[in-house]
Amino acid sequence: MLKKYIIKDISPKTKKEIGNRLKTFAQVKFGGVTGLAKVIGVPQSQLSKYTTGNTVPSGYILFSLAQVGLSLDYLFLGDKKTGNESFTKMLNIYGISDPKQLEDVLKLIKNLKSRIDNYH
Repeated sequence: MLKKYIIKDISPKTKKEIGNRLKTFAQVKFGGVTGLAKVIGVPQSQLSKYTTGNTVPSGYILFSLAQVGLSLDYLFLGDKKTGNESFTKMLNIYGISDPKQLEDVLKLIKNLKSRIDNYH
């Protein structure tokens, strides 16, 4: 089920832009990537893969970033857009084109959140 939701082709330019926004967030709010990595509980080397644009965060990392105040609209879209335009763009980034896929993803997110909440 999860395999069909893997991020599709994201251009190197877009990965770099996402990485730069993540790095800026880390510097402003946590004094750098090392500080952010400690707060969300991941190795600094893993977070550096995102900030350099080698790859983009997903799953638990995105959930953790949102919990410490990073707007996912800002991370992926680069601005404070809200509403259908930004939502559609984010869906396109993840390659979700079918409403049923979106329902499955939302169920998965709710399930993960519930499991995380119950774990603590």
